[in-house]
Amino acid sequence: MEKHNPVPLTATERVDLGSITRHPGMTVLLEKIIGTHMRGQLEMVHNVQPDDPNRVTKIDGICAVANGMKLTYELAKREIERNWKILEEQEAQRSRAVKNELEMTQ
Repeated sequence: MEKHNPVPLTATERVDLGSITRHPGMTVLLEKIIGTHMRGQLEMVHNVQPDDPNRVTKIDGICAVANGMKLTYELAKREIERNWKILEEQEAQRSRAVKNELEMTQ
């Protein structure tokens, strides 16, 4: 797979994403939702008749869609984790700056 380039977000978008995904269960819920759809997609394989002349093509298509769903989930999860790391780093920098400023005024 090619290296994923993160979607560029403005500072406001980054904060918005952080507030939306703040709850630790967010990733679990995303995984449940996407996983359920992915399993449903894969179960469609059972609907392809054994004597269907296009059986292989249909199964390949079903599997490709399910794999695409999985990759989309992984990319979204990675983006959310990356965003949280950036927000945490920014908060740590702000805290250090405030601490340094307080030390200089004393």
